[in-house]
Amino acid sequence: MKRVVKAEDLSKKHFGVDAGILKVKDGSYNIKSNNGANDLAPFNQLDPLAYWTKPTGAKLNAISHVLFSDGLGYFTYNGTTWVLDFFYASEAFIYDPPFKTLVARISITGMGTPVLNLDNILVNTTGSEWSVTDPEEPFGILSDLAGFMTGHYLASGALHAEQEGGGGTANMSVYRDEAENKIIIGDSDFNIGSTYILSIIFIKG
Repeated sequence: MKRVVKAEDLSKKHFGVDAGILKVKDGSYNIKSNNGANDLAPFNQLDPLAYWTKPTGAKLNAISHVLFSDGLGYFTYNGTTWVLDFFYASEAFIYDPPFKTLVARISITGMGTPVLNLDNILVNTTGSEWSVTDPEEPFGILSDLAGFMTGHYLASGALHAEQEGGGGTANMSVYRDEAENKIIIGDSDFNIGSTYILSIIFIKG
């Protein structure tokens, strides 16, 4: 026998309506910290809930992965507040499963229009082989040859890249081409003629 689902049957914590479409609310969130100037903030050991916006309407046991300037925080929601479970410090690349990192050196060349050349991969904890592609375009491509990204996703779509030898940071956009298991790197305020180190964090899906 068929039964009509009525509004009173649904919990607002688990469902929502967006543009007339009923959607199940996600229990996993990827969040960037903010130091007040739209840059990543450092992790505050005395107050782990500082410098990031807590999701509203989260369901019990929901998870938040929060990217700080010096690492990644893993929080769960106990129905009242967000509780810190783990913090992974980035300096030593302490990212055990489900967290993985990929660090690459990128040189910026070009005459007026920047071209990103992915020189080589410095650190790879994904356990997957990656192919480096240098197109004659203002972006670079990393291809996942082993299908690692089918089970993982990026922690952030915009990451800070440190200029090699000092000299500041650049904000690079990083996104994945799901159809071909590729990472596209581009859009930044980098300086032509400089080399940057980019650290990409993956979270298990």
